[in-house]
Amino acid sequence: MKASSTGPIRYTTVFPECCSVHLKKDVGMLPYSLKKYQGYETSILCYNNGDISSEEKEKYQVVFVEKKRGEQMDFGLYLLKNAKQIDVLNLYHITSRRNILWILLYKLGNPKGKVHIKLDADYRMLDLMDMHPASLKGKAKIQVLRKLVDLYTVETTQMMQLLEKAWELDIKLMPNGLFLDEGANEDFPQDTDAFLTVGRLGTKQKATEILLEAFREISSKTAWELWLAGPVEPDFENHIQAFFENNPDLTSRVKFLGNIADPKKLAEIYGKAKVFVLPSRWESFGLVLTEALERGEYLVVSDQVPSVGDVGDNGKYCSVIPADNVSALAEAMLNASEKPIDAQIRTERSRWVRDNFTWEQIVKKLDTYLK
Repeated sequence: MKASSTGPIRYTTVFPECCSVHLKKDVGMLPYSLKKYQGYETSILCYNNGDISSEEKEKYQVVFVEKKRGEQMDFGLYLLKNAKQIDVLNLYHITSRRNILWILLYKLGNPKGKVHIKLDADYRMLDLMDMHPASLKGKAKIQVLRKLVDLYTVETTQMMQLLEKAWELDIKLMPNGLFLDEGANEDFPQDTDAFLTVGRLGTKQKATEILLEAFREISSKTAWELWLAGPVEPDFENHIQAFFENNPDLTSRVKFLGNIADPKKLAEIYGKAKVFVLPSRWESFGLVLTEALERGEYLVVSDQVPSVGDVGDNGKYCSVIPADNVSALAEAMLNASEKPIDAQIRTERSRWVRDNFTWEQIVKKLDTYLK
């Protein structure tokens, strides 16, 4: 599409629940990268949820919408009023009911405007009945969205193929990525014989208990350590305590590192560990995979993470195991610990990510889709 008559293409993301943490993920990094690398004029519409700093507000061009009538009407009326100043409207999740209202009001105010829906899809999306083509409601919703939405993107090849077949929609591939500052460190620190996972530890999604049990199974066969970085769910604390009471010999080898908010410090941890493990029960993408691989780690990932084929270059840099299978995970971790690793191997893995999964590369692809 062409730029607006007064300047660059104006790309607006609507995400009412946006907080500081979202700005470091696709919600913030996608529009920020479009602005930095493609010259778009971008903004993010959300409520003032209390933790976005004035510096972040300016950097990411965050616009706070006042709470008055509920999110559907607050953002819907904003879009209707300001539709002419938006060339591309970006929304998340095709299944969200609020999106249809927002799209209708935006198109009413700007019929020539384009809508980009980022699906943020995992395997669970295939089972959502309100998008199931076999249901009358699902058929109706798909027909409406087919006419109103100009671009669908999804993060992984597997989900793109599955959803195109299920919904009969044209869906483009657009992964999530890393934002690397110019001159980002390409050196690797002295590595450690350690497995690493990063995430919200103890949630059902992350299957942390499966990882602990798998490590316990192989602990007598290897001298490696297990590092777990991220906040711990309060109701998982008792599980951790019981694990150490039952396995006192592992207290010095299983290390909970806490939440590491500093990206540079987290990158150092990625670079020191040798194998990254993600046993999740579901993910839409799993950005931690690109973060770990960029620092040269080998990946052990559950089959419920659809990005593993893309990020792991179809098995070259990863092993895939069934979710919730302790024995399979334990075996894959042990096998991964025996793989050779040196600076050359780490550099090869890092360059694969830098060439294919940085936001600079991704927004070039998005710009092509939109044009």
